Amino acid sequence: MDLSIKNKRLRKLLWQYSSDDRSFQKLADDQYLELLNKHLSDLPDREISFFVNRKRFSLLRTLIGDALERDIGSILDAASGPFAFENYVRCHPEVVIDSFDLNPKLSGLFKDLEKTGKFNNLSFRCAGVEDFSEAKTYDLVLFNDLFYHKAVDFYGLISQLIERVKPGGLVYFDILDERSKWLWSSLGKDDRFVRYNLPNIALELSKYNLELLSITPSLGISGMVDFTARAVLYRTLRVANNYVFVARKKQN
Repeated sequence: MDLSIKNKRLRKLLWQYSSDDRSFQKLADDQYLELLNKHLSDLPDREISFFVNRKRFSLLRTLIGDALERDIGSILDAASGPFAFENYVRCHPEVVIDSFDLNPKLSGLFKDLEKTGKFNNLSFRCAGVEDFSEAKTYDLVLFNDLFYHKAVDFYGLISQLIERVKPGGLVYFDILDERSKWLWSSLGKDDRFVRYNLPNIALELSKYNLELLSITPSLGISGMVDFTARAVLYRTLRVANNYVFVARKKQN
């Protein structure tokens, strides 16, 4: 399986990353930050800062931004976290987004977001992946950062999530690459996470009537120095910490 990115495509990713897209967000950063601190005060500042970072979605906009704005009318945001996707990513004006997450504190945050009048297209349920039993299907099933955690097993849950995708709909998720474990372990940043064999992930997706559209390295969100270092690592050693998979469910 070829995981390389051509120079032209890498330049596009670099441009997309370096352009700070402020053209869309529902709440200003200070408003969003205030609500996060109110409801998630137990989290360290670095985690709060992670959520208030629109660059987390630069790669998503590059890969599926056009479809989000034109074609996707329904989204399932699995293990949504504090609704950063909903705040920072432009979607079709009539899109309906259902979200769920295990964290009960997000229920209070969701209620405050509703009060702003800017999240009327969003619903939220406090539930885990194993407990989410909605029979509805969606144009896009999105799960960011879900499969990083040792308590979550990709192979045990992926079939349940894919059942929620409409024929012709998209699946979007990121996953940590086992080939780069040596590097992040040497930096003391790998103990909490689980890594996967990417060709095996691609093979697993093929079992569920999915056409794999792209496997793309995510090259950091912490600034241009971080991005440049990760881009150099990728171009020279083909090393990336995590990759984004985009797949389409084939028509029956």
